[in-house]
Amino acid sequence: MKHQPPGVLCLEGDWNHEDPVDRQTIEPALEMLDRMGILQIHHRNVNTLPELWRHLNNWDSNALRDFRFLYLGFHGEPEFLDIGGDPLGLDTLGAKLEGRCTDRVIFMSSCGTLESSDDSLNRFCKNKKTGIDAIVGYTEDVDFVEAAAFEMILFSYLTEMPFGARGPRTLFKKVTEQFPDFTYRLGFRVATKTWVSEAAEYIP
Repeated sequence: MKHQPPGVLCLEGDWNHEDPVDRQTIEPALEMLDRMGILQIHHRNVNTLPELWRHLNNWDSNALRDFRFLYLGFHGEPEFLDIGGDPLGLDTLGAKLEGRCTDRVIFMSSCGTLESSDDSLNRFCKNKKTGIDAIVGYTEDVDFVEAAAFEMILFSYLTEMPFGARGPRTLFKKVTEQFPDFTYRLGFRVATKTWVSEAAEYIP
């Protein structure tokens, strides 16, 4: 039987709420990785909290049981995501995901959200709340095109990340060593229930 690549559930909001015909989306970049057999992509547009809750409720369904990765593409800031203009705190999101994330990874493609405190990032990943392997994201305000280019590279590493405590640390080390300029400019960061990396530093 043909091996199925890891799945990515991509929930993405409108990036420009003032432009009704704006077409900016990460979907084509992830779709290319899907066509290359690196991952499977399941993309949904989300602009309200009820829409987000509905899709998160489906993440642990049988249909998405092989989708280890959750991609959250929204505006953000430290400690918060912006869902269609409504702030969503990490603690609220963590409570919603309670018990649903064992051996799973959340990638927050949001400006500055991983600039959150170490305590809040660790708390988000605690087993009693989510059981999640890691959260990954940015501490800086990022350019969309630059971030999209980096994410195409990153997901080829993420989908091969081993399970267990050392996996996220190994991922951070490999990616920052291979792509120091990208990771420094974007403020690439990884957190688990017991460990939070520093934002990536540029070492020429």
